[in-house]
Amino acid sequence: MFVLFQLIYSQDMETLRTSVLAAGVSDDEWRQMLAYSAAVFQNCGNYKSFGDTKFVPELDLDSFKKIVYASEHYAIQKDTIDTILSEIEGVIYNEEEPFARIGFRDENNGTTSYYSSDITKEEAKSIDEWCQQLKISPLNTRLFKLKENEYELKIAS
Repeated sequence: MFVLFQLIYSQDMETLRTSVLAAGVSDDEWRQMLAYSAAVFQNCGNYKSFGDTKFVPELDLDSFKKIVYASEHYAIQKDTIDTILSEIEGVIYNEEEPFARIGFRDENNGTTSYYSSDITKEEAKSIDEWCQQLKISPLNTRLFKLKENEYELKIAS
């Protein structure tokens, strides 16, 4: 989502606003997109940094797309932007379980990008303790369950 916003906002904002309004998006919808984008950047994603609950744009998906399509970069990077948009459009507005909150599926039916969806809170705690013993910070890792009692730990640094 960050890359998408960086692409569409990397132009003169007044020029973008003019293009967006000409594409049939209302001034209210434009402000709603700006508010949503600012919230995504402020929270480093589309979950509140406090409480870990998801927030969605006020404007509808069609208006969201019109804004994306009105940007200068859409004409230049159409395939890239279409690919990004197709990957995220289904989840941007999805507030159904497990997308409504950050957490473990077994604990609160949540979602997280730090662990695969089949990792339990207890398994994560065990791997975290193991990492601490090896002096590996779990803050920049991703954990995937390959099969029962077999895990893959990816370290970002």
